[in-house]
Amino acid sequence: MAKTPLKLHSIFSPMKVILKEGDEAKNFFEELVNRVADSVVVRFEKRLKEIENSSEKGNEKWVSTNEAKQLLGIKSNKKMQALRDQNLIKFSQHGRIIRYHKPSLYEFLEKNVV
Repeated sequence: MAKTPLKLHSIFSPMKVILKEGDEAKNFFEELVNRVADSVVVRFEKRLKEIENSSEKGNEKWVSTNEAKQLLGIKSNKKMQALRDQNLIKFSQHGRIIRYHKPSLYEFLEKNVV
């Protein structure tokens, strides 16, 4: 029996589908799976680079004291010290330089919603 291509119409473009059997079908599907997997990996890596680039352009994970105070609506350095002492926000300190973990600032705001 001769295999005739079936024409399927799609919104995007017409396609031809040929029915395959046995090893030919197995090889076809293995190649299809590999191509889809490669495409997914490429798109994932591209998106990951976009996210990394956006974090370098202003969506920093760590912010300065002034940025943290502005985000929390706090004017006092003593209040920031109190939040650090009570472990209510995450921070990193090297010498006199203190950086605040931006996600923990948002968590603090969410936990204290009235």
